[in-house]
Amino acid sequence: MPGDTARPVVESGLALGFRHIDTAAMYDNEAAVGAALAASGINRADLFVTTKVWHDKLSPMPCAGPSTRGYRRPHRHHQVEYHPFLSQAPMLDYLRRKGIPMTA
Repeated sequence: MPGDTARPVVESGLALGFRHIDTAAMYDNEAAVGAALAASGINRADLFVTTKVWHDKLSPMPCAGPSTRGYRRPHRHHQVEYHPFLSQAPMLDYLRRKGIPMTA
């Protein structure tokens, strides 16, 4: 759900009690999701926000897109495709060294 279309949907979901919000740069809705989260007044510790970074945007820098701005210390967590036919061992090793959890 791209752009500003996402904001009222996220606001409605939060009002209904949803606390896991999924976004991605390629969805073009991170800013709208971030605005909805900030406007909600919900404590950051009570939210689980996931976002995705396209492979050509990966870097060793921690991710902090528009959906995490406005929070003093965003939780960093990486979700990657990981299964027997697609090893992500180098990524897993890197994340372990940095103390960053990975969801596969």
